[in-house]
Amino acid sequence: MNPPSHFFFSALHLLFIFLTSSASQPELRSLLEFKKGITSDPSNLVLNSWNPFSITDFDICPPKWEGISCDELTGNVTGIVLENHNLTGEIKFHTLLDLKMLKNLSLAGNQFYGGLSITLENVSSLANTVRFLNVSHNKLNGNFFLKDAIGLFWNLRALDLSDNMIRGELPSFVSLRELRVLKLASNLLLGAVPEDLLLTSMSLEELNLSSNGFTGSIGVINSTTINILDLSSNSLSGPLPTSLRSCTIIDLSRNTFSGDISVIENWEATMEVIDLSSNKLSGSLPSIIEYSKLSTLDLRPLLLQGSGASELLLTSPFLPMEYFDVSNNSLEGFLPSDIGRMVKLKLLNLARNGFSGQIPNELSKLIDLVSLDLSNNKFTGNIPDKLSSSLNVFNVSNNDLSGLVPENLRRFPTSSFNPGNEKLKLSNDSPSYPSLPGTVQNKHHSSKGNIRIAIILASVGAVVMIAFVLLAYHRTQAKEFHGRSEFGGQTTGGLSRASLFKFHSNALPPSSSASFGKSRYHFAFVVCETATLFESEL
Repeated sequence: MNPPSHFFFSALHLLFIFLTSSASQPELRSLLEFKKGITSDPSNLVLNSWNPFSITDFDICPPKWEGISCDELTGNVTGIVLENHNLTGEIKFHTLLDLKMLKNLSLAGNQFYGGLSITLENVSSLANTVRFLNVSHNKLNGNFFLKDAIGLFWNLRALDLSDNMIRGELPSFVSLRELRVLKLASNLLLGAVPEDLLLTSMSLEELNLSSNGFTGSIGVINSTTINILDLSSNSLSGPLPTSLRSCTIIDLSRNTFSGDISVIENWEATMEVIDLSSNKLSGSLPSIIEYSKLSTLDLRPLLLQGSGASELLLTSPFLPMEYFDVSNNSLEGFLPSDIGRMVKLKLLNLARNGFSGQIPNELSKLIDLVSLDLSNNKFTGNIPDKLSSSLNVFNVSNNDLSGLVPENLRRFPTSSFNPGNEKLKLSNDSPSYPSLPGTVQNKHHSSKGNIRIAIILASVGAVVMIAFVLLAYHRTQAKEFHGRSEFGGQTTGGLSRASLFKFHSNALPPSSSASFGKSRYHFAFVVCETATLFESEL
């Protein structure tokens, strides 16, 4: 069928639908209007399947239209789910106003663009029914939260606008009593975090405002329902909240929170993940012995000091810890042997602190360990044998370790062992572990090479200079000899060429060309011999 015929019959079919007294007419019209906004569909799943010719019963929801779901009894459209189709186009909410029972609208993972501003006039009917709205991972912009429009979505349970370019400040959400999930990460939002989101007045279970421009402090968090709280990568400041009652996962990393970190001892012991990295917190590492479910603790880099890490590992060996990172602090102490009981540990990072003592052999019991970084500390003694075969990250450089490198660790690059560890050996036959390019030893060899080159160049220059001086002197003597013969032994007036160099009368004896040649080569030999002797001293 050629294009003109196709459009002609499509128009006739649509006209027939509109003239039919069916309850689904407005909804079909809405979907087809929405389809017009899609300019690219690489898979053709939407553009091909959303075809009015595929409808045989106008009272029933189009069963084969991609991403469309309907109520089984009424046939009304209840869901549009077109996730990760790489669709391109402009979202126009007003085209969906006739979908009177739409509950789920998910267009995540596409290339939709345009403004996402909501006005009171064009969303009221849609806002009354939608419960799940997800347009994350698109290219939408604008201010979604203008005026009081968000308050119209009083049935909303989940709102996900993550990874777009939505700007503005957040309004109050207190009127959204049904809201359970709010995800606005990676946008251009700013201002303060609304207090009502963190209070018992709401029933939020997950709040993600990460990677925005929020400022100010977080005063009180007394919500008893929030399980996941992510406020990372903002510009929040002030002290940490003094209480946290229900969270299992909290991420406040990459902000400017300050003050004593010990306040987390007052947080609910149900924590599973705590990430406070890249802030300005100080003090000693707090006790987390009561956190029986803690699997991840990330406190790098802060301003922590003392021996709290040793005490923590010593008193909490049975925690289900999988990730323990306190790198880039000023912590001290030793690594207790009880760490071997933390059998679920996958990452251990104590780098750039002041830990000392021996590395316990019990580390070999951590068979799930994939990353171990103990670099830039003061560890001594041998590296334990039979560390986890699952290790893909290993670094003990800049310590004072000695002995043989275990065979199963020799697959790691030289940078895993030095600089530092001068007494560490790769094998019994090697005096020490091979040095890295650019380390002190190689720099020393490089310096020696440079000195040799400088000596040689200086020697050659000296020979040339002396040769020039002696040649000038020889010519002056010859000229004076001929002058005395011609002018009765009297020299000519003015300075002779030799006097320009201020030679003393006893500095060099009168010499012929032959004696000059011998002196020149003798001097060159002495200079080169001196250079050789100097090199041997290096």
